[in-house]
Amino acid sequence: MIRSMTGFASASGTQDSWSWSWELRAVNGKGLDLRLRVPDWIEGLEVALRKQMTADVTRGNITCNLRISSTETASKQQVNTAHVDALLDALHEIETRAMDAGVSLAPSRASEILTMRGVLE
Repeated sequence: MIRSMTGFASASGTQDSWSWSWELRAVNGKGLDLRLRVPDWIEGLEVALRKQMTADVTRGNITCNLRISSTETASKQQVNTAHVDALLDALHEIETRAMDAGVSLAPSRASEILTMRGVLE
């Protein structure tokens, strides 16, 4: 088991019509502080990564990023407008409830919505 570490690693590749890139940065720390950034549309990935990293690493400040993009041309992809409408309705409901509870949320960005499952076909 790794108890402490400082380092950097990256890896990238392609699979079918997708390209991916991993980046891992770690510095020493008294406790374990994990910052994971993975695509939202891969359900369960963040939970699985956090579980595995917590089992293998006991201390350090660790940032792990995964970027995935389609290598298909944008002309082949189309926006599922019905799904986008449903997502926007859900986002509006969340924002309304948050405001009613006195919670301030950061505004949603189109780039975040495009990465959600079912938006691009």
